[in-house]
Order: sequence, then C-alpha cells, then structure tokens
Amino acid sequence: MPFTRTKPEPLDGRCNVRVTASELAELRESAGLAGLSLSEYMRRRALGIVVVAHADLSVVRELRRLGGLLKKVHVDSQGAYSQATAEALHQINAYVEAIGRDR
Repeated sequence: MPFTRTKPEPLDGRCNVRVTASELAELRESAGLAGLSLSEYMRRRALGIVVVAHADLSVVRELRRLGGLLKKVHVDSQGAYSQATAEALHQINAYVEAIGRDR
C-alpha cells in the first residue's frame, strides 16, 4: 500500500510492539480489510480512531437491502407475515449493532 501523509508533521516517532505470530497475522488481515497499511491501521487503533473495514461496509449495505426487502414483503402482504418480518428485522438490527461494537 502506498504511503500517504495525512498530517503536515512528519511521522518520525517510532513505537515497537511485540505480538505473537498469530496476532500479527490477524492485525495484517484487519489492516487489509480496512484498506490500510499495518502502520496506519495500528496508529488509528491506538489513537482511538474508528477503523471501518470495507467488508463491514458491504455487510451493512447488504443488511440494509435485506431490511428494505422485508419491508416490501410486509407492505405487499398487508401485514400477513408481520410477526415473521418483525423478528427478521430485529435480527438484522442486532447484526448491524454487533458490527458497530466490534470496531
């Protein structure tokens, strides 16, 4: 990933962190999903900046799409499946909230 400077001051400080091989693999995977270099990913996480993975955004979009389809089923059926659609919408909402908590 190409290096891009986001602040006018140089990144001349260094902070080495020791992690296990499996932790490093997980961090690299998370950075890749977010479309960031490992350094940028670690910097943002350490500074408390929310890192949104591209995968998370596509999942949220799909969940919203499914919610819209459920609403259409509810309206077209004039509420005949209201209990089932309500339960499905609650589950979709729970998934979206879980994605938000994982960040």
